[in-house]
Amino acid sequence: MPPHPPGDEGHGGGGMQHNPDIKNFLNSLPADQRGQAMEFLRTVPPDNWGRAMENFKIWLTLTPEQKNLIRGIFAKRQDRIKEEVDLALKQTGLTLDDQQQKAFGKRYFDERRKIEMGIRRQMDDQRKTLTADLIKRLHDEFANKQSSPSPSPSGVASGPASPSASAVPSASAVAEKK
Repeated sequence: MPPHPPGDEGHGGGGMQHNPDIKNFLNSLPADQRGQAMEFLRTVPPDNWGRAMENFKIWLTLTPEQKNLIRGIFAKRQDRIKEEVDLALKQTGLTLDDQQQKAFGKRYFDERRKIEMGIRRQMDDQRKTLTADLIKRLHDEFANKQSSPSPSPSGVASGPASPSASAVPSASAVAEKK
């Protein structure tokens, strides 16, 4: 688990110990896992505690191989984030000390996450609108086809044969004439 930056008590703060959901969660864990869970939750913003508690319980059920795979994915993600932060800092042209760089990186990451969440919400809203439009178009198209006679899936007409249908020879009739 990553340590907190100097002077940062984590996101959980004092409210975490008084939250009944957190207490219930911690009490549901084996005693030897409670400290690790508490430290983990201190790194998580309060609005993400529910999901974090679910993820922690899932983590406890994973095999060592699965945990290593997730650690590898997490390490790659952390490397990518660090590269993005370094690039953003370079683009500002600022020279910051270590503490300022950490603060810049945290702020960049938090703001970037808000941007990504906003974009995701916009995409979801647009997807809902476009999907609703698609469903309406398909409904209109297929409702019109439903009112006109159409062949059944078995290839047998579902109503009385039309005069033009009997005038068209079948493939087997054409083959018999040859």
